[in-house]
Amino acid sequence: MKVVGSVNDSKEVRESVHVVQVTANSTVNATTGEFKKLKGVLANPAALAALPNKGRDEKNRERKLSSDFGTAIKRYDELQKAIVAKMKTTLLRVDSLNPSIAETEVFQQTRLLSLNG
Repeated sequence: MKVVGSVNDSKEVRESVHVVQVTANSTVNATTGEFKKLKGVLANPAALAALPNKGRDEKNRERKLSSDFGTAIKRYDELQKAIVAKMKTTLLRVDSLNPSIAETEVFQQTRLLSLNG
């Protein structure tokens, strides 16, 4: 994040940021799916009957994990928005220096952001 918007910022840095964002988003989606599966298992009375304390400990752990995961996702979202803001700021500086470079950068950045969702 410190490199984005600095003098060391480059196309390669931005591509690397994009790869990290896509990978992180994929991991978030997969983890969210796993939480849904876990909630489904914990909602099954037959499955819980076989567990000690009828699954209360597992339900409490799931709630804690889900809460912690939600907190981490909120922080990740904040950081992602900050990076996008820095990238847009850098584009404005490039735009004032060389319009043809800026047009290419804007196109690429818009494409990356639309792919990132």
